[in-house]
Amino acid sequence: MIFNLPPILGLVPLAFVIVLAFHKKVHPVMNMIIGSLIGAILMQENLLKFGNVVGEAMGSTMGLIGLTVMFGAGLAEVLRVTGVAEVIVRFIVNRIGINTQRRAILTSMVSGILLVSMLGTMAGANAVIAPVLIPLVAAVGITPATLGLIFLGASQTGLFVGPFSPPAVTVMSLTGQSYPSYLLSVLPLAIVMWVCTYFMAGRVQKITAGKECYGPEDLVDQDKEFVASPKSKRATIVFLVTLFIMVGVGIATQGGAQFALIIVFVSAMVTGISYRMPVTEIFVNILKGAGRVLWIFLLLVMSAVLIKYVSASGAFDVLGGMLTPVLSGAGKPFFSFMASFIGVFGISGAHVAQSVIIDNLFGTLAHGLHLSIPLWTLIMTIGTQITTLAYPNGDMFAAMGMAKAKEIKYMMMLSYCAVIPASLILAAVAGFIL
Repeated sequence: MIFNLPPILGLVPLAFVIVLAFHKKVHPVMNMIIGSLIGAILMQENLLKFGNVVGEAMGSTMGLIGLTVMFGAGLAEVLRVTGVAEVIVRFIVNRIGINTQRRAILTSMVSGILLVSMLGTMAGANAVIAPVLIPLVAAVGITPATLGLIFLGASQTGLFVGPFSPPAVTVMSLTGQSYPSYLLSVLPLAIVMWVCTYFMAGRVQKITAGKECYGPEDLVDQDKEFVASPKSKRATIVFLVTLFIMVGVGIATQGGAQFALIIVFVSAMVTGISYRMPVTEIFVNILKGAGRVLWIFLLLVMSAVLIKYVSASGAFDVLGGMLTPVLSGAGKPFFSFMASFIGVFGISGAHVAQSVIIDNLFGTLAHGLHLSIPLWTLIMTIGTQITTLAYPNGDMFAAMGMAKAKEIKYMMMLSYCAVIPASLILAAVAGFIL
C-alpha cells in the first residue's frame, strides 16, 4: 500500500464505486474504471502493470462470463429476427389465456421467467415480451405500473434459475455445483420472489386501476390474429430441441461457464440455419445483439480488476477478521441473515462482481462455520440478486420503461413490503435447516 497505509483502506476504491453507483450521470463502466484506477494508485501500480492486470482480467472467469452475456444478447437478436421469441410468448399466452386480470398477471410472469432463463438477460427478454404482451394485458385493464412490477420481479427470477445467466454461472463457478444442485439451492428464493411478485402485482393493480391505463395506441392490435410463418415455427422447434440437448449435455459433463458460451453460440447458429438465414446474416445479427451489451463485458472486466486490487491490499482479510468475532459465535441463522443483509444493502454493483466480493469477504468464515454448499449458494444469490430491488437502478428503470410505467414507488413497494423482508427471513430460516 502506498505510504504504508493500513490494509483496511484498500476498501476505499470499493467505497467510491458504491457511492458513485447512486450518481445518475456516472456510467457503470466509468464507475468501475475510476475505482480500479484508485486501487492501482493505492497499490503503487504504473500504467504498464495496470494494462497487464486489465489483460489478465479479460481472460478471467469474469471476462468469460462477459463474453457469454454478449453472445446471449446475440442469441436474443437472432430469436427476435427469426420470430422464435414471439412464437414462444404467443404459445404461452394462448395456453394460459388472458381473459381475466389474474390470468394476465400469471401469463406475464410465466413469459418473463421462461424467456429470461433461456436468454440469460432480463432487459433483452423484456424487450421481446413487451410488444407482444402490452396490447393483450391492456385489453383486460392491466395498468402500466402492474406490468412494470411484473417485468422486474418475475423476470428477475429467470436470472436465478437460468442455466447460463451470468449470476448463475458465476455462483456455480464459485461453489463448484452442477446446474441441478444449484437449481435446488436457489429454488426457495425463486418461489419467494414469484409469490411476492404475484400478490404485489394484484395489490398494485387494485391501487392503480382507474388512475392510469394504457392508451388507444396500445390496443390497436388486440384483435389481430397472430399467425407464425412456417419458417418461424420450424426455427422455434429446432431452437428448443437444441437448447434442451445442449443444456443436458452441459449438465452431464459439468461443462461450467465455458460450455455455457458454447450453448449460446450453437443455439444461435442452429436456429438461424433452420430459419434458412444466410450464415453471414446470422453472424451480423449475433454481433448486432452483442454490441448492445458490450458495456457489460467491459464492466465485468473492470470489476475483476477492482476486486484484484482490493484483495491484494489485504482489505478483505482485515474486514473478515473484524467481522469474525461478531458472526462466528452467533450461529448459522444469524450469519446467514447478516451476510445476506450486507450483500443486499452494503454492496451495490454488477451482479457477478458482487458474488465474488461476498465470497471473498465471507467465504472463509462460511467454511469455518461449516455452512453447506446449498446454503452458501442461497446466501450469495440473495446478496447479489435482491440488490436490484434495494435501490433505484438501471434494471428497475428498464423494466418500467418497457412497460411504459412512470411511478417508481410501486417498485419500492415490491422491494420493501415483500421481497427484501421475505428473502432475509428465508436466509435465516435456511440457516436452521441447511
